[in-house]
Amino acid sequence: MGSILFYVAAALVLIGATLVLTTPNPLRAAVALILSLGSLSVIYLLLRAEFVAVMQLLVYAGAIIVLFVFVIMLLNIQGQIEASSKRIALTTTLILSFVLFFACVLSHLFLANQLPMAEAPTLKNSVVFNFGSVESLAGVVLGHYAIPFEMLSILLLVAVLGAVAIAKKRL
Repeated sequence: MGSILFYVAAALVLIGATLVLTTPNPLRAAVALILSLGSLSVIYLLLRAEFVAVMQLLVYAGAIIVLFVFVIMLLNIQGQIEASSKRIALTTTLILSFVLFFACVLSHLFLANQLPMAEAPTLKNSVVFNFGSVESLAGVVLGHYAIPFEMLSILLLVAVLGAVAIAKKRL
């Protein structure tokens, strides 16, 4: 069941990414990017990285896409394309997505028996058995990397203050 869900999510990631690249309408490209990023979060869930999956949805599929749509609406970008080129773009997208997807599936099927398989991780031979959880991420970020994490927060604060100062100067 997990591998079928992985292949479906991988196919949706590929379809969404190719639609982003080939769709002439920027708003539809943003919606296709939501499809691709949402499917990528499903892959993160299959890898048992729940925190990364949730952050993928909140930060990228949520905030970044809202920012993209806001800029598209603010700049009033229009995709003026005739119907024949829309059909060509859709056909190209579908063909490219299916070719990439089936190339991935066939390479997995042919290489699965030829490559040596690693031993499945267990609690006793695994370095980090709760990879991707909030506890393990917080332990690493706030433990070993506490000083670089705080330096990054100060750098972001200075960047925000600089942006506000530049924006205020223009008003």
